[in-house]
Amino acid sequence: MDVTEPTDYHRRISEIILNVQDFFASEMQRNGYGNKTFGLLKDTVKKRIKLIVIRGSQGKSGYTYDGGATAAQTDIGNYKVAHPSEFTGDHYLVIMPASTYDANGEPGGVPFYGLGKFCFAIDYADQDIKYLETGGTLWVRATK
Repeated sequence: MDVTEPTDYHRRISEIILNVQDFFASEMQRNGYGNKTFGLLKDTVKKRIKLIVIRGSQGKSGYTYDGGATAAQTDIGNYKVAHPSEFTGDHYLVIMPASTYDANGEPGGVPFYGLGKFCFAIDYADQDIKYLETGGTLWVRATK
């Protein structure tokens, strides 16, 4: 439709989430709970996580910050009915590409909040682990 996937999204999202998984494991260990973390389906050869990519039934105007979560939940539900074997749980991290950018280049436009068992997050090309701890604008954007 009218949404473009951000550059290199699979690599960037995988690196971020795998880093977070490692962080949880080390912090659980450090705090005396053992080396525990959340599970992920992975391709260990490519060092990527499994992403279920669902093309929305609406254009970007259907997935706005205010109200777009409902449309996304409907699309996910419909996809899950058609592909039940791809799902292993009933909690969802929904990552949507930014649909707007302000005059300073800040991404937005899509849901970026929690709603029941759904966590909505935003993706954009500047959200890259390589910018963490570098300081400046790209560092701030990489932490959103």
